[in-house]
Amino acid sequence: MSSPITPNSLRILALIGLAAAVPNRAAAQGGSRPILGNSLATAPAATPATFYAIQVTVLGPASARVDWGNFLANPKASTGTPVDNYQVWRSDLPGGPIAKVSATTMTWTDGSLRDARTYTYYVTANPAPQTTQRLTGPGTVQGQTAQVTNNNPLPLGTSNAVTVTTPSLQPPTGLTATVSASAPSTVKLSWTPAAYAQSYIVWRNGQVIGRYSGATSDVPPVPGWYDYQVASALPEQGYESVSARTPAVSAHTGPLTVLIVGGSLMWGEGLADANKIATAVGGLVQGITGQPPTIVNLAHAGAYVAPPSTDSPALAAQREAMAPLAGEVPSPYPTVRYQLLTAGPARVAPANVDLVLLEGCIHDVGFRTLLDPKTTDADLSNISLASCTAAASLIDQAQSAYPRARIFIVGYPVLISPQTDRASLNALATLSGVAAKDIETLIGVSLAPLAGVPPDPLLTTVAIVAGAAVNAAKTADSLKYLELAKRHAEIFAAEYEAVMQAKLKQQALAAQQKALLDQKAGKPADPLGSTTVMRVPAPFDPSNSYAAPNSYLWQVPTTQGHDDVFAQRQALCDVQAATRGMAGLGECLEASAGFPNRGGAAAIVNAMMPQLSKLVLAWKNAYAPK
Repeated sequence: MSSPITPNSLRILALIGLAAAVPNRAAAQGGSRPILGNSLATAPAATPATFYAIQVTVLGPASARVDWGNFLANPKASTGTPVDNYQVWRSDLPGGPIAKVSATTMTWTDGSLRDARTYTYYVTANPAPQTTQRLTGPGTVQGQTAQVTNNNPLPLGTSNAVTVTTPSLQPPTGLTATVSASAPSTVKLSWTPAAYAQSYIVWRNGQVIGRYSGATSDVPPVPGWYDYQVASALPEQGYESVSARTPAVSAHTGPLTVLIVGGSLMWGEGLADANKIATAVGGLVQGITGQPPTIVNLAHAGAYVAPPSTDSPALAAQREAMAPLAGEVPSPYPTVRYQLLTAGPARVAPANVDLVLLEGCIHDVGFRTLLDPKTTDADLSNISLASCTAAASLIDQAQSAYPRARIFIVGYPVLISPQTDRASLNALATLSGVAAKDIETLIGVSLAPLAGVPPDPLLTTVAIVAGAAVNAAKTADSLKYLELAKRHAEIFAAEYEAVMQAKLKQQALAAQQKALLDQKAGKPADPLGSTTVMRVPAPFDPSNSYAAPNSYLWQVPTTQGHDDVFAQRQALCDVQAATRGMAGLGECLEASAGFPNRGGAAAIVNAMMPQLSKLVLAWKNAYAPK
């Protein structure tokens, strides 16, 4: 785009530029006079004139063409002195002309420009070189002269000045990254070429992987998520212009990746592998995508959200770093936070995680606190609030640690209902560490057979079921404990629900705001939708509570019934007691009690299916090999 400059300013611009280029010219304006040193003794007293206006045409980011008319054909510029050459001047090179052409040439192309810069041009019409006399020597005698040729005499005329700006080199458009079913480990990249570009630079996850003349393919080192960007490149004189990068586009190679963290519920305590929630999720993903997912299950029985308050920071760090026990063996460590933020990234690249299943809080509160008659409602509320708030904070941390993942929060059922069998409740309480005498004080009935943690839960529980505890549970006073346990279970459930609902509302608002900002910025909509955190409540009714007629929770094992892997867990508990010196063997053997059985796990999976199926189908449509 041209910017005209007035003739007077032109002339001033030309004279200033020429004077700067040839210092001797300023001294030549006074005509002939003797000057010592290297000064001119004579010089023509020419008056520059303006000739035909020049035109400057930008040819691209690195070049422009300057055109002008014949100086001698312009009556206003006629001086009677023939034009010997034309010189082209550029504002960023004040020390001299950028080009000198013959008197018969009326055009010149400048190929030394850079993109997105402003340049000003003008042209001078110049006479032939002039020969003059010069005194020689610092102490010369008058008459000692030598002929000197001035190859840059004052111009006969100066054109107007024209200012232009070169266009910036643009990135290509329409970048796509696709993976085909025939080559599931290869990402095909294509784009619409950019004007003037001579090559293209490609980035994968922020690192340059090559320079190409056009569409190309990439084979990433391992399966997972990859972001691609492309920029245009154009060689310029002594320099290469590189455009801005395209917005990133994502491609996924390999199967969908699932990370599972939590405690007994997400581990599937007491369940055979075929009946675990993780297995059901894997089957659903494979059924929709055609590929079995990569599942990393770090959950284990008894996991706390954070280290127990009784452990010093040093002891907690030591225990977190210990090799984890078998998943069936209950332990506060590794905590859910450690699983999520330390063990998880060590097992799988965080950017490659597509789905996180998260659960935590119940073990921090504990069945003992929940079922203890000495626990006040206020204390239980405060403990539950603190523990579940810590669990909710993991949602934010999961989003930061696994930026592509959708997060499912799996909730807890209400443990106790009016349909809970009272004798079985008493057994669960004492095996959780509740003192039998505290229950006796509440209900006014002896529970002697329940005292202590039984060394052989199968045989001892048979005695419980067959003995005096059953009769005691049938008394009217024994309802007091059932009512207390039910109220405590409801307090925990209410605190958990309130904390999680508040966090979900906060997350939903943040997701909406991000979607609006992305839309304003012109970013494409996320094919998986804007919702990144979803909650899966346990769909249990009172008949599904602990020891209810259609219970969805494992009961304390007896010879009449126990969980799927009791025998295997018994062997693992023996190893734990022998190698780790850990107490609580009875608690280890009974670890499944109160957690989802086969029916409970199936109910949770069914509650998860609508949201999960929709998400996985969207993932398949957007990212699975075509």
